[in-house]
Formats: sequence, C-alpha cells, structure tokens
Amino acid sequence: MARSTALRDQLLACLIFGILLKFGESTIHEAGRCVMYKECTPGELNCINNTLAVQLSGPDHKTFLAQVCPHLADSERVCCDLDQLNTLNGYLAQVLGVFNRCPSCQANLIRYQCDLACSPDQSVFVEVVPDSPTATEVTKVRLYATEEWANGTLDACRDVFFPSANRPVIDINCNGYSAEQCQPEIWLDAMGNPANRFAKFTTDVVLTSNVDIPGMEPLDSVVTSCAEKASPDLPSCSCQDCRAACPPGIQPTIPPIAEPFKVAGIDGYTFAVVVGFSGFAVLFLAGVIAYHCMRDSDDHPEMEDGKRPSKKQPQITEDDVSCFEKIGKVYDDAVRSFFTHLGTYVAYHPLAVLLITLAVAVPCSIGFAFSTVTTDPVQLWSGPNSRARTERVYFDDKFVPFQRTEQLIITANQDKYKPTKYTPWNSDEPLTFGSVLNIKVLEKILEVQKYLQNMEVERPLEDGTSETISLADICWVPVTLLPPPTTCAITSPVQYWQSSNRSLHQTATSDDGRPQDWHDHFLYCLLVCLLHLSLVQQIFYHPSMSTQSGDTILFSPPNRNPLALADGTNLALPLGCVSEFLGPSYPFIVLGGFNVTDEGKFPIRSSYRTVGLTDLFTRPTLKRATLDRDESGEPLYHTAEAVMVTFAVNNYRDDEEDLQFKRSLAWESAAIEYIEKYLEENDDLVIRYMMERSIEDALIESSEADILTIIISYLVIFAYIAVALGEFSSLKRILIDSKVTLGLGGIVVILLSVTMSMGIYGYLGVATTLIIIEVVPFLMLAVGADNIFILVLEYQRDVRQPGESREQQIGRVLGKVAPGMLMCGLSESISFFLGALTDVPAVQTFALCAGLAVLIDFLLQITAFVALLSLDLARQESGRVDVVCCTPPCPCGKGNIVRHPGFIQIFFKKFYSHLLLNKWVKPFVFLGFILLFLICGLLTLRLPVGLEQRIPVPDNHYLLDYFDYVEKYLSVGPPVYFVVKFGDMDVANKVEHQNLLCGSAGCDMQSLSQQVFRASNIKDYTRISTPPTSWIDDYFDWLTPSTLENSCCKVYEQHPEDFCNFDPWETCETCVPLSQKGERPVGEVFEKFLPEFINHNPGISCPKGGRPSYHDALHFTNDSQTRLDASYFFSFHTVLTKSEQFTAACRESRVIAAQVKADLQMKNPDLGDDFDVFSYSFFYVYYEQYIDLVQKAITNISIALVPIFLVSFFMLGFDVISAFFILLNIIMIVVDTLGFMYLWGVDFNAISLVNLTMAIGMSVEFVSHTTRTFRMCTKPTRNERAKYALYHTGSAVLSGVAMTNLPGTIVLVFATSQLFEIFYFRMFLIITLLGTAHGIIFLPVLLSYFGPGINKAQLLIEQQEDKKALLANGPKQHEANGTNPIYETGLGSGDEIPPDYAEVVTYEEIGVKVNLKKKKTASEDKSNVSEKEQDTSPEETTHM
Repeated sequence: MARSTALRDQLLACLIFGILLKFGESTIHEAGRCVMYKECTPGELNCINNTLAVQLSGPDHKTFLAQVCPHLADSERVCCDLDQLNTLNGYLAQVLGVFNRCPSCQANLIRYQCDLACSPDQSVFVEVVPDSPTATEVTKVRLYATEEWANGTLDACRDVFFPSANRPVIDINCNGYSAEQCQPEIWLDAMGNPANRFAKFTTDVVLTSNVDIPGMEPLDSVVTSCAEKASPDLPSCSCQDCRAACPPGIQPTIPPIAEPFKVAGIDGYTFAVVVGFSGFAVLFLAGVIAYHCMRDSDDHPEMEDGKRPSKKQPQITEDDVSCFEKIGKVYDDAVRSFFTHLGTYVAYHPLAVLLITLAVAVPCSIGFAFSTVTTDPVQLWSGPNSRARTERVYFDDKFVPFQRTEQLIITANQDKYKPTKYTPWNSDEPLTFGSVLNIKVLEKILEVQKYLQNMEVERPLEDGTSETISLADICWVPVTLLPPPTTCAITSPVQYWQSSNRSLHQTATSDDGRPQDWHDHFLYCLLVCLLHLSLVQQIFYHPSMSTQSGDTILFSPPNRNPLALADGTNLALPLGCVSEFLGPSYPFIVLGGFNVTDEGKFPIRSSYRTVGLTDLFTRPTLKRATLDRDESGEPLYHTAEAVMVTFAVNNYRDDEEDLQFKRSLAWESAAIEYIEKYLEENDDLVIRYMMERSIEDALIESSEADILTIIISYLVIFAYIAVALGEFSSLKRILIDSKVTLGLGGIVVILLSVTMSMGIYGYLGVATTLIIIEVVPFLMLAVGADNIFILVLEYQRDVRQPGESREQQIGRVLGKVAPGMLMCGLSESISFFLGALTDVPAVQTFALCAGLAVLIDFLLQITAFVALLSLDLARQESGRVDVVCCTPPCPCGKGNIVRHPGFIQIFFKKFYSHLLLNKWVKPFVFLGFILLFLICGLLTLRLPVGLEQRIPVPDNHYLLDYFDYVEKYLSVGPPVYFVVKFGDMDVANKVEHQNLLCGSAGCDMQSLSQQVFRASNIKDYTRISTPPTSWIDDYFDWLTPSTLENSCCKVYEQHPEDFCNFDPWETCETCVPLSQKGERPVGEVFEKFLPEFINHNPGISCPKGGRPSYHDALHFTNDSQTRLDASYFFSFHTVLTKSEQFTAACRESRVIAAQVKADLQMKNPDLGDDFDVFSYSFFYVYYEQYIDLVQKAITNISIALVPIFLVSFFMLGFDVISAFFILLNIIMIVVDTLGFMYLWGVDFNAISLVNLTMAIGMSVEFVSHTTRTFRMCTKPTRNERAKYALYHTGSAVLSGVAMTNLPGTIVLVFATSQLFEIFYFRMFLIITLLGTAHGIIFLPVLLSYFGPGINKAQLLIEQQEDKKALLANGPKQHEANGTNPIYETGLGSGDEIPPDYAEVVTYEEIGVKVNLKKKKTASEDKSNVSEKEQDTSPEETTHM
C-alpha cells in the first residue's frame, strides 16, 4: 500500500510539474539542480530536465568524468550521464584540438564546456530556451557569465596559433573576426552555434554581473592565465601562443633609426664639404695670387715692349738624369724601336698581313655560332655559386620548385559597369558591390578562366610532328583523388561556385520568403575562406572516394563546411566555397581594390544581439584598400574593383629534354595570344596579365625592338669616322683625300676584335649576353676610334724626313704613338679582366669579353689597320679616288698635296689652349671641377640601389599595365621559407632538438618558430608579415590525443601496427594513450607516424592533417620516410612592389635566419657543421645582388684601377705623379657619373656597374694619351707642356673618343625601351661628356699646376741631337730656314712659334724632300710672338 501511495504521489507531482510548465511557470534555479539531463536523441540533443543533479552511475562513470572533466572529478552528482559525457568528449576532441598548443587555454575551455554540460549547479547559470511550451529537447540555452570570466577565457586563447593556417586559431572560430577584433560574446556564441557542425544546440552567452531570474548567478569559475600552468605536469603556454608568457625583453623592437648627421641644422656631410672646400679654395686662391705677385717682382724684368722673355731650357748632363728616368728612357726607346720596325714591316707587306689577319680572325669569329645567348634573368644577375642560387638549387632538390605563376588581374569596363547595391537575405541594410562583382562580369571572367583551363595547344616537336597539350599536363594538382577528378590549382573568385556557371546562377528562397542568390553565397564565402590560409586546408571526406594513400574522403552535407558558419541559404551548393581543386580561394588573394573599415575593433553593444553576416560588411569605410592601407581596419571584400585569377603550373624540369618546361612555355604563349585576341574582340573586361615567361620575353623584345635604333647609332658612328679621317684640302682632291675606305676598314678591324673575342669564348663554352652584344661594340668603337684618330692624325701632322720612304714614315709614326696605345690597351684589358672577378654573371662575362676585345683590337690596329693605312696612303699618293681605288689615277691628283690642319686642331692651337690655360681662368676651372667632384660625391650617397621591374620592359608592353595593377590592387606578399638543414640534429630522438624548432608549449624561447613569430610582430621592419607554419607543432597536436579516445592519429585496435584513417567499419584507438598527453613523441613513435601525418588530409574529424601544408615540407634520406635531413617553415613577406622593398625583405629574412642559426648552435653545440638555417623566396635570386652591390662595386672598381695605375707608372718611366693623375681623373669621372646618375634618375644596379666598368676603360682613353704627351714633351714650363699636350693630343681625343661616341649616343634617345633610354643613352652621354670634360678641360689645368717635372732623360737626348745638328748645319741656317731640326712637324713643332697654316708638299718630291712655304701675315707674326712670350716660369716651379 505504501509503495502504491508513493507511486501515486510521484505521478501527481509530475502532473503538477507538467501543468506548471504548460502555463509558463519558471524553472527552478538553484544549486544542485540541472536544466537538462540525458539525450532525447542519441548523440544529438539533450532532454529538457529540471531534475536535481544525478548521482554518478558507477565507477566507469566516475572515471570517465575525471578524464573528460578533471575539475569535476570530486563531484558525486552531475547533470550528464555516460552518453552525454561521451558526446561531450567527442565535441571537445573536435573543437579543442586546435588549442592543444596552449594547455591553459584548453583547460579553460574544457572547464567551460564541462560546466555547461555536467556541472551539478547547472541551473544556477544556464537557462533553457525552448522552441515551444511542449518542447522536450534542448535546442537553445542561455548561459550567463561575468565579463571578467569571459575576457579571461578569451585572453588565454586569443594568441594561440594555428601553424598550418599561418594565423591565430581565433581567426577561424570567432564568426569571421580576427583575433585582435574578436569579442568574448561573439567567440563564445560562435563555438555554441550548431552551424559549426560541432555544437548540438545553440548557446547564447550573456555577459552580466547580475541575473534578474531568481536563483541564477553568472558563471564566474576559475580562469587559468595562459602564462600559468594548467596543472603541475603540463607546461604553460609558449610566448608565441601567449604574449603574457613572454619574458621581459624577449619581444623584438625596431632598432632605433640613427639620427641624421647634422651641423647647424643642415646635413653634416654637406656642411663638411662646404667648409672644407671653402677653406681649400681660399688657400688655393691665396697661393695663386701670392705666386703671381712674386712673379711680377723685380726678379723678372720685362723687355722694352712689356713682354716677358721666354724661359730657356736648362742644359742637362748625365748626372742630372735619375736612375728611374734612364730606365724609363731605355724602355721607351726599346718599345718605340719595336713598333717602328713592326710598322715598317707591315707597311711594306700590307696584303700579307691582311690575309694572315683574316685567316686568324674568321675562324675565331665563327666560334660565336657555338655560343649561346643568355636571356634568363636568373643566369644574368645571380652567379651559379651565389648564395641565392645555391639555396635555390638546394630548395628545388630537397623540396618542390616554386610554381610557375600565370596571373590575370581583371577589372570591369568602367564605362559599362558600375558598383551596384544589394540587400542580403538576412539583413535590411543594402551593401555596395564593386563593379567587377557583377553577374555579367563574373560570367565573362568564368568564360576566360574556363577557356584557358581547357585550351588545347599544339606544340611542334623536333621530328616534325606535334603534340596536343593542355593546362592539365603542366599544372600543379595539390590533391589527387582516386578515382578522379583531379583538378588544377586555380584561385579565382568564381571558384566560390566551383567554376560552374550553373551554380553561379543558382537562386533560392529563404524560409521567410526572401530571395537568395550569388551575392549571399559570396558574402558567406568571404568568411569561409578565412578559415585556413594554407592552400589546401578544407578537404571534405566521403566514403566513396579515397586519396592515393587510401584515405577515406567524406564530403560534408550542404552548407556544413568544417569550422565554418553555414550561409543559411537554400542554394544547396554541395561543396560550399571550396574550389574545384578542393581548396579555398582566399579573398585577399583573389580580390583587390576593396575598402577597409576605419576601426580595428568594434565594441559590443550594450543590448547584445547575435552577430550576422552583414555585420562584417556594413562598417564605416576609411579608404580604398591599397598597399599602404591601414591594416588595423577590416577589409570589405564586397567592394572589390579587381579580381585575380592565378594558375599554378609546375616548375620542375623532369628530364634531359625539359619536356615539362617546354610544354609550359608553349601553353603560356598560347594563353598570351588568346588574351590579346580576347581583348581585341571584347570590351567588357580589362585584363592585365603576366605569365612566367613574360619577363624573359620582355627582355628579348626590348633588345629586338631597338635593333634599328642601335643600327642607326652605329651607322652614325661609322659615318663620322669615315668622314672625319679625311684630309679635305681642296675641292678637286676631295675624292682622293677622303678616308672613307680607311675609316670603314678601321671599323671592320674594331668589329673584328669584338667578334673574335665572342668567338673565342664561344669555343670555350662561355655564354654571351645581350649586354655584351649591345655594349661591347660601343666601347670598342670608342677605344678603337681614339687609337685610329691618334695614329692617322699623327701621320697627317708628321713630315716625311729626307730619304725616308712612305713605309718607313708609317713605321716611325707608329713608333711614336703605339707606346701610348699599348699603355691604354694594357691598362684597359687588365682592368677588365680583373673586373671579371665579380660574381655577377652579366658583369663577369662583359668584363671578360671586353678585356679580350681590347687586347685583340690593339693587336689588329698595329697590324691590320697599319696595313690598311699603308694601302690607303699608296692610293692617295698615286692619285686614285677613294672607295673605287681600282680605277686609273685621277688627273686632278697630280700636283701638290696640301695638308690643312683640321678645324678642331686649329681651334685648340690658336684659341682654346690659350683661353683654358690663362692664369686667371685656370683657378676657376680647377676649383669648379673639385667642387663638382665633391657635390657628386654627396649625391652618390643618395643614389638608389636596385632595378625596378618595369624598367627592362619596352614601352607599351602589356607588363607595364600589369605592374600598374599590381601596385594598385595587390594585397598579399610573396612566400618565404625558413629552411633547416638538420646536420646532426635528431628531432626524432632528442626532445631538446625538437624544442629548437617548435613554437608551442614547452618549446625553447629562442626556437626557430618563436623567433620568426616575434619577427612578424615588427613586420614593417622585418618584412615578415605572418608567423611561420610549423609542421612539428602540428605533428605534436595531430599525434597527441586532445581528449579520451579522440585523436587525429589512430591505429586499428586489432592490428595496431596499421594506421587507421577514421575507418567507420572497424574499431580504432589513439596512437598515443591519453596518459601520455603533454609528453613529446620520440624514437619509434615519432618516426612511425610522421609519414602518416604528412600524407593525411585534414577534414571534419581532424583539421590538423598535414598533407596539404607539409607534404613537400620535409625531406627524408630513406624510402620509409623516417630519417629527416631537411625541412622548411613557411611564412609570408609583406606586400613588396619596389626594388628596395624586395632587397630589404631578402636582407632582413637572412638576418633572422642567421640569428636563429647562431642561437640554436649556441644552445646545442652538438648540431654539427652541416647544420644550417637559411631563408628562401623565389625572388631572392634577382634581388640578392643589391644587398652588397655597393661594396662589390667599390671592390671591383678599386681592383680595376690598380692595373691602370701600375701600367701607367711603368710605361711612363716610373712616373708616380703622372700615374696618379691618370688615376685621379678616372676616379673623378666615375664619381661624377654616379652623381649625375642620381640627378637624371638612373639607379645603381648591375647594368650601371657594367657601364661604370666601361667608363673606366673609356676614361683611360680620355686622359692617358694626353698625360703621356705631357710627360714626353720637353718644353721648359708646365704651362707650355700642357698647351702642347692639349692641342697635340687633346684634339685627337676629342675627335676620336668624344666625337665618335656623341652622335651614336644621341641617336639612342629615340629607343623605345626604357632600359636603353635610361641605362644606355643617359649613362653613355654622361660618361662621354664627363670624360671629355676631364680630358680636355680639367686634366690640362691640373698638369699645368701640379704636373711632373720635365723628362730629363728625353731632354738630354734631344739636346745631344740638337748639338749634333748645330755642328752639322750651323745655327744661322736653321734660323734662316725657320725650322727646328728636332721638331719638324706642323702643329706639333718643337718651338713655340706656331707652324704654317698650310704645309704644301710637292707631289713629284713626295717621299724625297719637304718644302715648307711660309704664308705669314704681320698679325700672325705678332700673335706668335705674343704666344711665345706669355706664361713662362722657372722649370721646377709650379706655374700658377
């Protein structure tokens, strides 16, 4: 009876309780009571149950509770049974696995979820929100908690990093907000939203300090800071996952920028130059004035006519000549004698010499056919042994070469398409979509993408047949499924609809009747694609499909993407936002030109509501997203004005025939043709594009585009040389006295030196470059033309001595000028050869070719050209017409050969030399050049280093438009890899070695991951924008169980030696028991499961599968993949568009890698000599050179100057002063060139270095000949010797080097290529003008002030010969004849009286005797006397 009464009472109580619920009475909220208990649907929804906390059912229940919820282990009553506990365990395994790196964060979340599901006081802080009064299943609860608890829980997890996604975990589970922007309510609601596919019911978290419902209080449980240990046996979170855990001073800081050196508010260097120059100028001018005041004293009486008497040469004896001067004289006499005999022999046998020349030159030149022309920028600018090339080879060998990138940046035609408005289905606020995000524009983009994807290309084969290829034959396929499909990796916005036109046009209606279309799906995808950053992280599994390794693949149901919010639409797109190739297309990669918000964080409203999709797209806009955008703002991708379509193509060369490479080139060519044709026929899209081959094609096109300009330039030079060599004495002899044939012959000789040089290197297998083909001929024309003019003009000035034959005269003239040619040739050649010591291939090959060409040119000029000169003189003297020399002699050729000096010679002799070397002009010229040198030195310090990628591209090339779009729309930087060569590092067996690489809890503070992570915190300085992906951290998380019986790594229970990939038909167990959680895997465990990790695809059950991110990131030394010898850690650079940015990124990443290596070796000296850490990115091979190019250039130029000084020193009779002045002028020309480069916008790079190397060679021609003439002249004063050198040799230098280069250089201004216009026209013009200015303006003034003393050895010989002549003829005879027995040439006569304006030699007596007919006027006599008497000074006194 009692039992029945009790049963009746219970039934009555239940009835009353049901009635109360029916009428909306409040649930009981008190300690020890539940609001839900048991599962109404197994594994799914809990039952609404306001029962008291239930007693544990037994030991298994208690044990299981202690394992899943350690903080409830002491509880005897809970609100969850075994089934609920098992469901909770599975939920924790799936959701919290990504937080394994930070035990404290994970412990807080476990405590939170356990309190929500099992706490015996559940009703105190949890309220069930039923769907209806009769509902029995829990679909939504409201959890009240304190803000302190919520903020503490979020802060403990905010920095936890997801290595394979290269970003914080919070970024992927805070409803689309970044870790910095995430707020506690948003984050907790996101985890409690069933849309994430893990939560079974909705959890609405309300943060408050007081709950109005009786009996309820906000949850305020203990929160463990991430800097604290969650338990004694677990470490605290690492610095990378918890900023609070970072010890003081560990966080990097940007090195302070050094304060600019200033004095009195102006640049310190400028101040030093101004003060220093001012002081020097004052002292110099004071010295000049003092000298002239002393010179005008009574010590120098004047003659009656007011003129100063001429200084007589001192009488020299043997004792006055120094040893060095004697040796120099002996050497000079020997060289003169050798070249005199050689010239005479060649002049007597011209045809034989020419035949021998051709017999040698032609075979040598043919070798050019065996040489290859290098156009690959990598081979041009990065040496085979350079660090970048070595590291690139290592990376390609150990891992996979970086893909060839084929990219299209597409915008809509702004005249046809404008931004549009659209109101999403779940919002009342309209959004603005960019003009490119238009359904018609997307259709066009899809059309282009699909055509390129399916395009078939016919590639011709060597046997005359062809093969048909498509993108599928060359593209990178990140995930290969068995059975197919296998799809190329193509990132594009239309991939959000799997590149399906049908899916793009799919529409639906929401449950509340609102339309849904592609706009809504696009907005959803902007969130989904932020879930993972590595290229293939979102892969969905289905039992009917498997990977190559046999892994089971599960596709998620519609709108149930892993770790993502569902879009809530009824569009029913099976793959959601996943691309065809089963990977995401990230919005920051495929979209550009979008706006950003003006705030980095968004405060939660006091009246909280669930955040919808539109909350991310309706924030106030700050500005259009550009490379300089405020990165703290939130990107508004729907406002994008550009889309990027990128095709990833394999970049390896698979066999000796380079089949893969050739196929890629063929496809790229066809793609370019298609795009060009498409743009001609359609105006809806504006497409800017670049294929991998585009840069190299542009370099070739740039050179080919200006071939005509170069040819015209050379023709102008040829015409000048041919015309300028002639002696145009009278109109009737113009065809006889012209030197067109000789000029053209000289040009052929010069070009032969170039072809022979290139041919010899062709036989030796040295590849040539376009720079050699374009620059070396120009250099050789300058050098060769100078020698030609010096030789020909010297002959034309020379007077044949009595009894001397034409051939002997040619030999004697060659003996006079060849030593100077030899000095210049040897200086230049050795200088170029030493310049080849550089490791920049383009500079190296140029220097080698130029050095050999200069040497060959000298040899040909003293042989072949002398032979041509002999034949031409014989033609001229026989009266034959030039060019058609085989015709009979012309009657007009009979009579006298009248030799008029050229206009330049007359101008230099009569006017220019007197003006320049006037005592009042010289000081200002000297000081002006010194000031110019100092100013240019200052400007050199500001000269930019680098080569902008648009410079080598021809005008109107499609790449220029592409580069403009890159700068305007690009929003992601290039990847960077930190590669580790393991050496003796043993990560499989030594935990301390593991700690040197990883970045999670327990890892070393100076580990690689930690240091790169900290470097990314100051990305504006280091150019590292993201922390690194870390395979070892993800491997630990993948291998270690997060909860009981739940782990990514499982083995079959029946045969644990085999890996279990979530097989639903067999029982599996974790690879490592839960008891070993927190322990590092070592030995057999580490080696056994590592191959499984890198072949495991991530998915719903395990987001940490390593195949997409790390399959190619590790290199093993054995087939079983157990022994590692190399791996890489992947990150991104910041956005880079300028040369200096690329260079800085390369430099700073290397600094980081070097610091990592040093720190790791210091902590573990046993890593071995082979251990190394280096950074690598695909662009390093191009920009590495600029890191130390300035230092290399200084070294190379200094080395090149050494032989010039030494050769000049020895060949000028051991004259240090002359050699130093040659060196000084060359240095000034180089520095001035650098200064004018800054003023004219020419950056310093390898091309500039080639031109500077050429400038050194040309500068030798500008200054060496004049210096040697000054040195060999025996006039009594420096001023007179400077005048003689100026009009005797300076005029030839101007006619040769300067006037030869200028016309050809000016033509280059019409080049279409920026490369030619900037680095050839501008630099060649600067070099030519500065070289000319120093050679004929500054150098004579410098020599007149500080030149070496008179050559006593030469003077002694001349005085001895003069005495002999006086004894033989008597002085009166010479005075009567007006001749000097020593100096018998015209303009180069030894006396100070100017020679006759015309020297007339009778035709009949040519070669026998010379008659000089005087034609002097009174004014000329007076002028000559004036010239003779001015500017004389004591011999060994500097003439001011």
